[in-house]
Amino acid sequence: MSPAAAVTVSHRCNACGKCCNSPPLLSLPELLRHQDLFVGCLSLRRGAGRRLAVLGQAYDYPALHGCPALGPDRRCTLHERGKPAVCAVVPLDAALPDSMQAAVLLGRNASASYFGAQCIVAGESAQHEVIVRGGRLVDAGSIEALERRREAVRLDEYWWGNAVSEQLAREPPAIPAGGYLSLSIAPVLNLAARVSAACRRRCLDYIERQLALIEGVLDQAVLRQRGEDLGASRELRTFAEAHRRLSRQLGPGAAAPALDAARRREFERYLGVA
Repeated sequence: MSPAAAVTVSHRCNACGKCCNSPPLLSLPELLRHQDLFVGCLSLRRGAGRRLAVLGQAYDYPALHGCPALGPDRRCTLHERGKPAVCAVVPLDAALPDSMQAAVLLGRNASASYFGAQCIVAGESAQHEVIVRGGRLVDAGSIEALERRREAVRLDEYWWGNAVSEQLAREPPAIPAGGYLSLSIAPVLNLAARVSAACRRRCLDYIERQLALIEGVLDQAVLRQRGEDLGASRELRTFAEAHRRLSRQLGPGAAAPALDAARRREFERYLGVA
């Protein structure tokens, strides 16, 4: 028996907030659902074979030191109103296969960011639920959460990710080694808004709400007067300008792609406007 096959790992969330130290990755429908909370952006990463991966993400504003969904008590405020799929996966990693989840859990348990959390233990514990037994993922809730997040990523990739990746590949942006790059989500909204009149109205509403949210974030930065805010504030202003520019382009006469009625309805269901 290999060492991996003998691994058993247990977990129990104690709501300490250590896993909420940055804004989450979100699908496009989730970004629209939480338009008044998360500043939406694109996260560009280099995947396997140097492939450009494009994902939706809540913007990481450094001065917040954590997820914007955390309340004053540092607990999540989204449990009862659409907690993002990626958050339900934590502390697992939906980007990796099930066979590697034991290594993910044990790696987090040993990391400095989880120090003192006591939410992950090797083996079994009366206070924890077994997540991996004998190297195999066995917790039904974890399996369902991973499937839900992976399906959300698949749909994003299908409806707009591949198209945006192709656009960006023509003039590849410089991505820091081992890191990611944040860009405006305007290219995705541009694609979505041109599917139908209902999608255009939804995207225009999102743009309006995002402009108000960005303005509030920038106002808070002015009051803080911290140097760490300068770069992020500058980037958010470019996002706001991209939103305004796109809003002007999406008038009633904006051209729609040649999608048949069935495909339009399918996209509207995905976006949540059907």
